[in-house]
Amino acid sequence: MADSTQYAKIVAKQADGTHYQNVLIPSEHSGTVRVAYATYTFASAAEGTVVNLFNIPKNARLISGTLVHDDLGTSVELDIGYAAHTNAAGSTVPLDADKFLDGTDVSSAGKVSFLGSVALGFGAIIDTDDEGFVMTATTVDADGTNTTSGTITVIVEYVVN
Repeated sequence: MADSTQYAKIVAKQADGTHYQNVLIPSEHSGTVRVAYATYTFASAAEGTVVNLFNIPKNARLISGTLVHDDLGTSVELDIGYAAHTNAAGSTVPLDADKFLDGTDVSSAGKVSFLGSVALGFGAIIDTDDEGFVMTATTVDADGTNTTSGTITVIVEYVVN
């Protein structure tokens, strides 16, 4: 039988006789789930239009994301990522417009889940300064000739203390 990383932490504390109640961080056990919600309506937006959605706080653990969208136009795609920010060590982290969702087709109304894998941000703990980071949505026009019109709603669930 194998143990998760978190269970192994508890077993190790039990074995050495120390109190283990607080060995796990809140985003691993007994944290509070929060929801960030944003809606935005594009009106003939050009390719590369960036929308600041909401702030994700420092030390949050990302657990799910959903994009609900109108038909935003022919050949239009949408990326979800984050704006440039500062990490806890004080270094600048450059923007990554498609960190969480890369080029999803929004040319017909629909609903898309994101943060669907570790590589795409699922379970990531937000390593930032006290400000957290701004999650963004960016329009991408696959053929460079269309504009984006319509409404998006983005919902992200994350765990904090």
